[in-house]
Amino acid sequence: IIGLVGPTASGKSTLLTGLHSRFSSSSLDVVSCDNHFFPPDKCPTFDLANLPWPNGGTIPEAFARRGNVDFNHPDSIDWHAVRGDILSKIDSLRNCEEETDFKNIDLGLDAFAVVV
Repeated sequence: IIGLVGPTASGKSTLLTGLHSRFSSSSLDVVSCDNHFFPPDKCPTFDLANLPWPNGGTIPEAFARRGNVDFNHPDSIDWHAVRGDILSKIDSLRNCEEETDFKNIDLGLDAFAVVV
């Protein structure tokens, strides 16, 4: 299990693309936090007007359209759902016909941690 964490546009997807080209798709499975964002009204926000915009303090149009939702904040992600997806994938490995190292792993509730 490999966890990739980083802000928007930091290269996580690029690295994942490289891993996909290196390993067969049957030996690489992905759980993406992009699929587990809370709805925007449940996410943290920031004050657009008080950010130090380089163009004289004017909020760029793209940010004004998107609004003040902070999708880079860890609290914008449903970590319980991410954990559930990871455990589900591990369970599917345990139940597969092939012999894997996952069959003998004992994952208690405290065996999973996310570091951001």
